[in-house]
Formats: sequence, structure tokens, C-alpha cells
Amino acid sequence: MVTNSPSLLFSMNYSLHDLGLVERAAVPGWVEHSAVFGVAYWAPSDLAGKEVVLLARGVNANLGEETDRTEKWLADRCVLRTARQLVPDSGYALKARFFPAAGQQPYRIALREYDCSRVGSEL
Repeated sequence: MVTNSPSLLFSMNYSLHDLGLVERAAVPGWVEHSAVFGVAYWAPSDLAGKEVVLLARGVNANLGEETDRTEKWLADRCVLRTARQLVPDSGYALKARFFPAAGQQPYRIALREYDCSRVGSEL
């Protein structure tokens, strides 16, 4: 999984601990798992060859460039399986009208599942 959402990484820390997949969840912080990456710190070799790669995009204006680069890499090299948009932002129209440079989205969460199994690790 790759995400631009710090709150998702924070929450996942506790969820993965409850599932027995990470050891440290008592201390607040970001999840540390070999299958979870932030958009700012992943490498093509982390995703190449994976049958399932989930991109969870939240609203995060601070990582716009990194998020766009990650989405482009996945779209150019992997096969999109599913795309879902969750949690509509009821204030999107007003935000887009009065704050167009803020980079708001009509939905607070977008999930895309990719198949990257045919991407070579030589990238």
C-alpha cells in the first residue's frame, strides 16, 4: 500500500499491531511495515512485481507533487483493477470556488488497486 495520508499511517500502526503484524503500537507514530509506504519514501523496486498495490489518496496539499508522481508511475506501469471514491466532501463546491489553489478533491479518500506483477524489478 502507498498513501499520502499521515492520519492513515498513524491509524494503521494500531490496526496492524492488533492483527499481530507489527510489534510497536503502544507508542504513537507511523506504521513501520515492509508493505506500507508513504508517497514521499518509496522506490520502484518496492512495488514492482507485486500482484496487488493499493493507492490510498487522501487530501494532503503538502505532498501533491509526490502523490502525482506516484499515481503517474502506477498508471504508466501497472494495470488498474479497481477505483473507488469514498467520503464525499459536502463543501467541495464552495472550497473550489473560493480557494481554487488549495487542491481540494470532491471526495476525501480515493482508493485505487493496481496489479504491478508484470513490472520488472530492473526499474
